[in-house]
Amino acid sequence: MLEGSLSMIPPNEEGRKVFICSDSEAAIKALMSPITTSKLVKACKETLNQGGLRNQITLIWVPGHSGVEGNERADELARLGSASTVYGPEPFIPIPQSLCNAALNDWMRTEHKRLWSSYPGGVHTKRFFEGPDEKWSRDLLVMDRCQIRRVVSAITGHCRLNAHLTKMGLISDPNCTCGLGEETGLHLICECPKFSSLRYRVLGSHTVDPSRLSKLGPVMLDRFLVRTARFT
Repeated sequence: MLEGSLSMIPPNEEGRKVFICSDSEAAIKALMSPITTSKLVKACKETLNQGGLRNQITLIWVPGHSGVEGNERADELARLGSASTVYGPEPFIPIPQSLCNAALNDWMRTEHKRLWSSYPGGVHTKRFFEGPDEKWSRDLLVMDRCQIRRVVSAITGHCRLNAHLTKMGLISDPNCTCGLGEETGLHLICECPKFSSLRYRVLGSHTVDPSRLSKLGPVMLDRFLVRTARFT
Protein backbone atom coordinates (compact mmCIF):
# COMPACT_ATOMS: atom_id res chain seq x y z
CA MET A 1 0.00 0.00 0.00
CA LEU A 2 2.75 2.48 0.93
CA GLU A 3 4.82 1.59 -2.11
CA GLY A 4 1.73 1.94 -4.29
CA SER A 5 0.99 5.38 -2.86
CA LEU A 6 4.54 6.57 -3.42
CA SER A 7 4.64 5.24 -6.97
CA MET A 8 1.88 7.71 -7.83
CA ILE A 9 4.33 10.61 -7.28
CA PRO A 10 5.98 11.51 -10.61
CA PRO A 11 9.73 10.91 -10.32
CA ASN A 12 10.60 14.37 -11.70
CA GLU A 13 8.50 16.29 -9.19
CA GLU A 14 9.92 17.69 -5.98
CA GLY A 15 8.77 19.72 -3.02
CA ARG A 16 5.35 18.11 -2.73
CA LYS A 17 3.64 17.40 0.59
CA VAL A 18 2.53 13.79 0.59
CA PHE A 19 0.15 12.44 3.24
CA ILE A 20 -0.24 8.67 3.42
CA CYS A 21 -3.12 7.45 5.58
CA SER A 22 -3.29 3.90 6.95
CA ASP A 23 -5.59 2.15 9.42
CA SER A 24 -2.78 -0.26 10.39
CA GLU A 25 -1.21 1.03 13.59
CA ALA A 26 1.11 -2.01 13.63
CA ALA A 27 2.46 -1.14 10.16
CA ILE A 28 3.18 2.45 11.13
CA LYS A 29 4.94 1.36 14.35
CA ALA A 30 7.03 -1.13 12.36
CA LEU A 31 8.11 1.62 9.97
CA MET A 32 8.99 3.93 12.88
CA SER A 33 11.02 1.25 14.69
CA PRO A 34 14.83 1.54 14.42
CA ILE A 35 15.05 -2.27 14.16
CA THR A 36 13.80 -3.97 10.99
CA THR A 37 13.37 -7.76 10.78
CA SER A 38 10.89 -7.99 7.90
CA LYS A 39 11.88 -7.78 4.23
CA LEU A 40 8.54 -6.14 3.43
CA VAL A 41 9.05 -3.44 6.08
CA LYS A 42 12.61 -2.91 4.84
CA ALA A 43 11.36 -2.42 1.28
CA CYS A 44 8.72 0.08 2.45
CA LYS A 45 11.30 2.03 4.45
CA GLU A 46 13.60 2.23 1.44
CA THR A 47 10.73 3.45 -0.73
CA LEU A 48 9.78 6.10 1.84
CA ASN A 49 13.37 7.24 2.17
CA GLN A 50 13.75 7.58 -1.60
CA GLY A 51 10.52 9.54 -1.86
CA GLY A 52 11.47 11.66 1.15
CA LEU A 53 14.59 12.92 -0.63
CA ARG A 54 12.39 14.96 -3.01
CA ASN A 55 9.19 15.46 -1.08
CA GLN A 56 7.82 15.85 2.44
CA ILE A 57 6.09 12.62 3.38
CA THR A 58 3.82 12.23 6.41
CA LEU A 59 2.30 8.96 7.66
CA ILE A 60 -1.08 9.34 9.34
CA TRP A 61 -3.08 6.75 11.20
CA VAL A 62 -6.83 6.77 10.57
CA PRO A 63 -9.47 4.50 12.17
CA GLY A 64 -10.63 1.70 9.90
CA HIS A 65 -14.21 1.37 8.63
CA SER A 66 -15.12 4.80 9.92
CA GLY A 67 -16.07 6.53 6.71
CA VAL A 68 -12.67 7.95 5.72
CA GLU A 69 -13.02 8.11 1.95
CA GLY A 70 -9.50 7.11 0.94
CA ASN A 71 -9.35 4.31 3.50
CA GLU A 72 -12.69 2.89 2.42
CA ARG A 73 -11.52 2.95 -1.21
CA ALA A 74 -8.30 1.16 -0.25
CA ASP A 75 -10.30 -1.57 1.53
CA GLU A 76 -12.51 -1.96 -1.52
CA LEU A 77 -9.50 -2.33 -3.83
CA ALA A 78 -7.94 -4.87 -1.42
CA ARG A 79 -11.12 -6.96 -1.52
CA LEU A 80 -11.19 -6.81 -5.30
CA GLY A 81 -7.53 -7.79 -5.45
CA SER A 82 -7.99 -10.81 -3.16
CA ALA A 83 -10.92 -12.02 -5.27
CA SER A 84 -9.13 -11.70 -8.60
CA THR A 85 -7.09 -14.38 -10.34
CA VAL A 86 -3.37 -14.13 -9.68
CA TYR A 87 -0.97 -14.85 -12.54
CA GLY A 88 2.61 -15.85 -11.89
CA PRO A 89 4.68 -18.43 -10.04
CA GLU A 90 3.47 -19.76 -6.70
CA PRO A 91 3.55 -19.16 -3.81
CA PHE A 92 2.00 -15.70 -4.16
CA ILE A 93 2.83 -14.75 -0.56
CA PRO A 94 5.88 -15.71 1.54
CA ILE A 95 5.64 -18.95 3.51
CA PRO A 96 6.27 -18.44 7.26
CA GLN A 97 9.46 -20.07 8.56
CA SER A 98 7.44 -21.71 11.35
CA LEU A 99 5.30 -23.47 8.73
CA CYS A 100 8.43 -24.68 6.92
CA ASN A 101 9.88 -26.00 10.19
CA ALA A 102 6.64 -27.82 11.06
CA ALA A 103 6.47 -29.42 7.59
CA LEU A 104 10.11 -30.51 7.83
CA ASN A 105 9.58 -32.04 11.29
CA ASP A 106 6.49 -33.91 10.08
CA TRP A 107 8.45 -35.26 7.11
CA MET A 108 11.32 -36.35 9.36
CA ARG A 109 8.98 -38.21 11.72
CA THR A 110 7.21 -39.95 8.83
CA GLU A 111 10.49 -40.88 7.13
CA HIS A 112 11.99 -42.10 10.42
CA LYS A 113 8.99 -44.35 11.03
CA ARG A 114 9.12 -45.65 7.44
CA LEU A 115 12.82 -46.49 7.72
CA TRP A 116 12.24 -48.18 11.06
CA SER A 117 9.44 -50.34 9.64
CA SER A 118 11.35 -51.28 6.47
CA TYR A 119 14.64 -52.01 8.24
CA PRO A 120 15.06 -55.82 8.34
CA GLY A 121 17.22 -55.80 11.49
CA GLY A 122 16.47 -54.78 15.06
CA VAL A 123 14.12 -57.73 15.62
CA HIS A 124 14.75 -57.78 19.37
CA THR A 125 14.15 -54.03 19.75
CA LYS A 126 11.00 -54.11 17.60
CA ARG A 127 9.39 -56.41 20.14
CA PHE A 128 9.37 -53.44 22.49
CA PHE A 129 8.73 -50.57 20.07
CA GLU A 130 6.50 -50.44 16.99
CA GLY A 131 8.27 -47.29 15.84
CA PRO A 132 10.46 -44.39 17.00
CA ASP A 133 9.50 -43.07 20.44
CA GLU A 134 10.32 -39.38 20.98
CA LYS A 135 9.53 -39.44 24.71
CA TRP A 136 11.96 -42.31 25.28
CA SER A 137 14.62 -40.41 23.34
CA ARG A 138 14.16 -37.31 25.50
CA ASP A 139 14.21 -39.32 28.73
CA LEU A 140 17.33 -41.23 27.70
CA LEU A 141 19.24 -38.04 26.88
CA VAL A 142 18.98 -36.78 30.48
CA MET A 143 20.35 -40.02 31.94
CA ASP A 144 24.04 -40.62 32.58
CA ARG A 145 26.24 -42.68 30.26
CA CYS A 146 26.15 -45.86 32.37
CA GLN A 147 22.36 -45.80 32.55
CA ILE A 148 22.02 -45.23 28.80
CA ARG A 149 24.41 -48.10 28.03
CA ARG A 150 22.54 -50.45 30.37
CA VAL A 151 19.08 -49.64 29.02
CA VAL A 152 20.06 -49.63 25.33
CA SER A 153 21.99 -52.89 25.59
CA ALA A 154 19.03 -54.63 27.25
CA ILE A 155 16.56 -53.35 24.65
CA THR A 156 18.72 -54.21 21.65
CA GLY A 157 19.86 -57.56 23.11
CA HIS A 158 23.52 -56.63 22.62
CA CYS A 159 24.46 -57.22 26.23
CA ARG A 160 26.35 -59.64 28.47
CA LEU A 161 23.50 -62.12 28.64
CA ASN A 162 23.94 -65.74 27.58
CA ALA A 163 22.20 -65.51 24.20
CA HIS A 164 24.41 -62.68 22.95
CA LEU A 165 27.59 -64.07 24.49
CA THR A 166 26.93 -67.34 22.63
CA LYS A 167 26.57 -65.47 19.33
CA MET A 168 29.92 -63.85 20.01
CA GLY A 169 31.49 -67.24 20.65
CA LEU A 170 32.39 -66.48 24.26
CA ILE A 171 30.23 -69.21 25.79
CA SER A 172 28.46 -72.28 24.43
CA ASP A 173 25.07 -72.23 26.17
CA PRO A 174 22.58 -69.43 25.28
CA ASN A 175 19.90 -70.59 27.73
CA CYS A 176 18.84 -68.87 30.93
CA THR A 177 19.43 -70.67 34.21
CA CYS A 178 15.66 -70.67 34.76
CA GLY A 179 15.44 -73.35 32.05
CA LEU A 180 12.61 -71.67 30.13
CA GLY A 181 14.53 -70.38 27.11
CA GLU A 182 17.43 -68.30 25.91
CA GLU A 183 18.63 -65.54 28.18
CA THR A 184 17.90 -62.43 26.12
CA GLY A 185 17.02 -58.92 27.22
CA LEU A 186 13.43 -59.63 26.28
CA HIS A 187 13.34 -62.80 28.40
CA LEU A 188 14.93 -61.15 31.41
CA ILE A 189 12.79 -58.00 31.32
CA CYS A 190 9.45 -59.59 30.55
CA GLU A 191 9.17 -63.18 31.72
CA CYS A 192 12.10 -64.78 33.54
CA PRO A 193 10.57 -66.32 36.73
CA LYS A 194 13.76 -65.67 38.72
CA PHE A 195 12.90 -61.96 38.72
CA SER A 196 9.14 -62.26 39.09
CA SER A 197 9.02 -60.66 42.54
CA LEU A 198 11.49 -57.94 41.58
CA ARG A 199 9.54 -57.26 38.40
CA TYR A 200 6.36 -56.88 40.41
CA ARG A 201 7.97 -54.47 42.91
CA VAL A 202 9.66 -52.27 40.31
CA LEU A 203 7.56 -52.60 37.15
CA GLY A 204 4.19 -53.36 38.75
CA SER A 205 3.60 -56.84 37.31
CA HIS A 206 5.02 -60.36 37.60
CA THR A 207 5.29 -60.50 33.81
CA VAL A 208 5.46 -57.59 31.38
CA ASP A 209 4.08 -57.45 27.86
CA PRO A 210 6.89 -56.13 25.61
CA SER A 211 4.67 -53.43 24.11
CA ARG A 212 4.04 -52.02 27.61
CA LEU A 213 7.69 -51.13 28.09
CA SER A 214 7.31 -47.88 26.15
CA LYS A 215 4.85 -46.66 28.80
CA LEU A 216 7.16 -47.59 31.71
CA GLY A 217 10.04 -45.42 30.52
CA PRO A 218 13.82 -45.89 30.60
CA VAL A 219 14.30 -44.69 34.20
CA MET A 220 12.04 -47.40 35.63
CA LEU A 221 13.58 -50.04 33.36
CA ASP A 222 17.08 -49.08 34.48
CA ARG A 223 16.01 -49.40 38.10
CA PHE A 224 14.89 -52.95 37.38
CA LEU A 225 18.03 -53.86 35.40
CA VAL A 226 20.33 -52.65 38.18
CA ARG A 227 18.59 -54.81 40.76
CA THR A 228 18.86 -57.95 38.63
CA ALA A 229 22.67 -57.68 38.98
CA ARG A 230 22.98 -59.04 35.42
CA PHE A 231 24.19 -55.73 33.93
CA THR A 232 27.00 -54.81 36.33
